[in-house]
Formats: sequence, structure tokens, C-alpha cells
Amino acid sequence: MADAALRWIEMLRLIPRAPHRISTTDLHRKLAAQGFDITERSLQRNLSDASRLFPILSDEDSKPYQWWYPADFVLDMPALSPSIALAFALLRQHGEQLLPNGVRQHLAPWFRNADEVLNSQAGAFETWRKHIRVVPDGMALLPPKVDEAIQSRIQEALMQRRRFKALYKGRRDPEPRTHLVNPLGLVARHQVLYLVATLWDYEDPMQLALHRFVEVELLDEESGIPEGFDLDEYISSGAFGLLRSDEQIPLKLKISKRRGIHLLETPLSADQKVVAEDEEHLTLQVTVPDTAQLEWWLMSFGAHAEVLEPVTLREKLAAVAQAMMERYSV
Repeated sequence: MADAALRWIEMLRLIPRAPHRISTTDLHRKLAAQGFDITERSLQRNLSDASRLFPILSDEDSKPYQWWYPADFVLDMPALSPSIALAFALLRQHGEQLLPNGVRQHLAPWFRNADEVLNSQAGAFETWRKHIRVVPDGMALLPPKVDEAIQSRIQEALMQRRRFKALYKGRRDPEPRTHLVNPLGLVARHQVLYLVATLWDYEDPMQLALHRFVEVELLDEESGIPEGFDLDEYISSGAFGLLRSDEQIPLKLKISKRRGIHLLETPLSADQKVVAEDEEHLTLQVTVPDTAQLEWWLMSFGAHAEVLEPVTLREKLAAVAQAMMERYSV
């Protein structure tokens, strides 16, 4: 009796969800490989009995019969716990963007099941979901629309390390241009998905926004990967901060204590020092990458921050401030 129960559990577990199917013969072979002794005819009867209890679908017009669950069905064995349901809910809220389309589709029933579990909970787990949010750093923008078919092909090319031909319309391109693309990695930044890639047979990585791809055609060619390329090293080099050079710059910054007190708890880099301090201001000395993001960050403080060094950066921000004053003068 125990063996029969275990066989039933394994039989139910091996049945796939649509669009996949499994034949009685293949199911019988997989059960036999796990040591379950049952004839194919008896297995057929077990499957027919199980279809009265579970939403198992079958194609009885073909021999051997094909079996599958509906695409949105989850065989909840064991039942999804509230803690796991919470993990699925948070993944859907904050990490779904980075999942390949096929994975998202496969997980869709689990996401729905997780919502049902949490909605039925009156305790801590549902409270946790209601009271946890991720706030964007900076101005919140709506994500651009990405063609799901194109995104799926790009993700497939990345997973299979395949080169693809693409029509891509850069920000300054009047019309889309054809490229041969070697995908290296996907990076999410400020609601935008970027493909890190090289073009043709060049070695220098670049960033291509997924929403700017017009067409993608996978090729039966292995993707060319620059020797020693590492996605983490590429990001840490400052590439997504629009790095202008490989050099770091020494920044000396005077900032209002009210606006800059958080920099004492979350420093700009490990070598940051408070070189002067009075009742109203902090003066910091720190080494930082020379990026456009640094300039945007400094300008966000308005008159509450003053760059003392380097002189070139101070003069650049002064020119921007002068231009803004002229623009806004009445």
C-alpha cells in the first residue's frame, strides 16, 4: 500500500503542465527507472482514476495516450508555506524584470498560488507584504515598453551564448541600423534593461537598451566573448555611471550638514574623510570615479553643496549654474 501511494505521488509529479505533455509509455519508463513495478495497462487505469480527482488532461486520439496539466495548474505537494509564498510575492514585485520570459511564464501559476496563500493569511506574513516596499533611488520613471518576443530571443541568445543579428535604433539614429551582436550580460538600471554586448568582432563592450531593439534573429554562431570579460568587473569599473576615464578623482566637497549628514553613515568610498566640520557644514575629502552620475548627484544638492576640488569640476558646475541662472532670469 505504501509503495502504491508513493507511486501515485511520483506519477502525479511527473505529469507536466501545458504546453508540454508526457505519454503513458514515457511515464511508465520513468516510474520503472525509479523502481516502481507496474504494468503500462495498470498505469493507464491509475491515470484515468487520477483525472477524476485532479485536472489532468489527456489526448486519447493518439497511441500511446498523452497526459498534461492545464498551464495555470500548480500541484501543491507539499502545500506552499506562507514564508515561501512571501518569497514568491517579493520576487514578483522586485525581481520579475530580470527573469527570462520562459521562466516568468513557468512561474506564473506559482505567483498566483502565492497570492492566494498570502491573501488567506491574517497574520504576520500578509502584514509583512503590505508593509515592505523598495523605493527607487531618484526620480521614479515608468519603464519603457519592451517587445516580449524580442526580449525572449535576446535572453535565449544570452543563455545559449549565441550571436544574433539585430535592427537597433540608437538614441541618435534617425533609422534602425543592422548589427551583429555578441551578448555578454543583462543589467537593470533605473527601470531600463540593458544588454551588455560587443558588436561584430570588436572587443569593447557596450550597453544596448532592450526597448530600442526593433528586430532580433538568432544565428547558429557562437557568441564572441572578449578574453577575461567579467560582468561584475565591468559594472564596478563605472560603466553604468557613464565613466569618462579609468582614473579616480579627488573630490573635496563642502555640504550643508542637514543635507549631507547621511554621508557619514553611507560614505561615497572607503577613503572618505571629514576634513572640516562646523555647526552648519561638513567638508568631505574622498576619491570617486569621474562620472556624469557624480555631476548629476552634486547638482541635485543645489546651493546646499559646493565643490572645492578639483578645480575643473568646480568650474564645470559653476558654468551650469550660470546657464541655469540666465535661463530662469525674469
